[in-house]
Amino acid sequence: MKKINNKKGIIASSLLLGLLVGMVLFTQIYSEKEFNDNAQLGMNKEKNNVKSSKYWDLTGTPIFIDNKTPYAAGSMTWAQAKAQEWCSGEGTFNNPFIIENVTINNGGSGSAIKIMDSDMYFILNNVSVKGGGNLFYDSGILLNNTINGRLTNNNVSNNLNSGIFLYDSDNNTLTGNIGNSNYNAIKFMRSHNNTIMGNNLTLNSVDGIYIWGSHNNTFTGNIPFDNAGNGINLYNSNFNRLLGNTANENSANGIYMQNLCVFNTITGNILNDNIDKGLYMHKSNYTLISGNTMKYNNGGGMYIYENSNNNTVIGNTANNNTKYGISIHKSLNNTVSNNDVHYNEEQGIYVWTSHYNYFLGNNITYNELNGTILYLSNNNVFTGNNLIYNIENGISLRTSHNNSFINNYIKNNSQNGLYLIGSDNNTISGNIVYNHSVNGIILDVSNYNTINLQNEVNNNNKSGIYLENSDYNDINDNIVDNNRWEGIHLMNSLNNTIIANSINDNHVGIFLHSSYNNTVKSNTFTGNQYCMFEYKCEGNEIDDNDCGEPDAKTTIIIVDDDDDDDDDEAQAIPFGNFYLIFALVSIIIIIVYKRNKL
Repeated sequence: MKKINNKKGIIASSLLLGLLVGMVLFTQIYSEKEFNDNAQLGMNKEKNNVKSSKYWDLTGTPIFIDNKTPYAAGSMTWAQAKAQEWCSGEGTFNNPFIIENVTINNGGSGSAIKIMDSDMYFILNNVSVKGGGNLFYDSGILLNNTINGRLTNNNVSNNLNSGIFLYDSDNNTLTGNIGNSNYNAIKFMRSHNNTIMGNNLTLNSVDGIYIWGSHNNTFTGNIPFDNAGNGINLYNSNFNRLLGNTANENSANGIYMQNLCVFNTITGNILNDNIDKGLYMHKSNYTLISGNTMKYNNGGGMYIYENSNNNTVIGNTANNNTKYGISIHKSLNNTVSNNDVHYNEEQGIYVWTSHYNYFLGNNITYNELNGTILYLSNNNVFTGNNLIYNIENGISLRTSHNNSFINNYIKNNSQNGLYLIGSDNNTISGNIVYNHSVNGIILDVSNYNTINLQNEVNNNNKSGIYLENSDYNDINDNIVDNNRWEGIHLMNSLNNTIIANSINDNHVGIFLHSSYNNTVKSNTFTGNQYCMFEYKCEGNEIDDNDCGEPDAKTTIIIVDDDDDDDDDEAQAIPFGNFYLIFALVSIIIIIVYKRNKL
């Protein structure tokens, strides 16, 4: 019985195995048939849609579509274009007309592709056009009074005028196009609400992108590179957004805005190595300029020029430019804040004949001349800026009045911290002015200025505060410590007030030289070698000062009627006498010591 049962088990197992093998073979045969049927269906579909894979050389036969009566001579409508093998679609949003894989050499006249008076949806894709003419409307691709177009991945090069020209054309999109060796690669005139993104525009005779009288367009991620003019040029165009473009090595400027451009946004662009400026604004107002990088430009990083008012410049980097980092010239009411301005070969920030501007929280370091210079500029405010390690002065004023410098950090500049020449009625308050090779604050022929409210003027190599030929200034309530020569030094200066300052650990606390009718009162002195020193002075009111230690020398008055030494350096006069006395006393002490030892 066991043998019979084993035999039955073997037969059952064989039947089951055979059934499984049959199912596998059936599945494989069916799958191969289904694959072959689908492949054949795909081939049939491809045959029915052959327009999408062919290429057409239409050299000598430009495409001219005019979709509005009366039709221009030589044009066709979209319906007529659709009948051509190089055009497909229905002109709707979901099924636009498509012209693609077309090559046209137009031989140096007219436009290779011209679409006008069209509101249909269409796409120009992978089109290569060249040889557009040099008349006003001539271009590789011309859109005239046309909306709803998409120009993608086209090559528009070697045209005598523009590669792509939009005239009176709105709501179009240009992406991924190449425009080389044209007059302008892309040109806009009176065209609005367009999007221009990711185009490469190189070696054009003038500008990469030229925008004239066109508003509310967006330019993103374009690369206008090595063009003979500007990377991007805006003329009388408003409410445009230039975002994340790279405009490098152009022969003029990276971005140029001119002639009443207003309310534009320039953000996140890279504008380096241009022959002139990274960004140049002329008569352009209410622009937001933020987060841009401007380096190694020969003419300067950013230039805001002539009636460019009410702009906001925030969070930009302007480094290593051949001239200045940021310059404002003949412009009003601009706000410049939180920018990094380093290693420029001239000034960090240059303000020239510009008024009522506001500078806040900028980092201005390692520039080859001044950190900031104001020339013929009035009523500006500088607050909370860092000016460090500049080769000349931290801040320099030349014939500039009624400016305010509040709570700035001015340190380690190679000459002076703040240097005023011929500048009146300025306010210097709450600044830290530290460790300069010459003076902390110097006024030269500068009158009616106020230096007050806890400026800390410390550790400078000569004077903390130095006035020469400067009258009617107020120096009140400052901390002036550890300066190598004098805390405060007046030379040939009249009618100044020095009140309630804390003056400590300087060689001389206050030195008045050939200075008359000044008021020095209620100051406190600690740790100075000499409290106060007067030389050739008359009419000064010195009252109620606290010279600290009982043994400190108080006021030293030297009356000298001999004018032969008038040409001696003013700051060297007292110290020469001090050092001579010190040397004589030292010699006497040594002699006495040796005699006592013997």
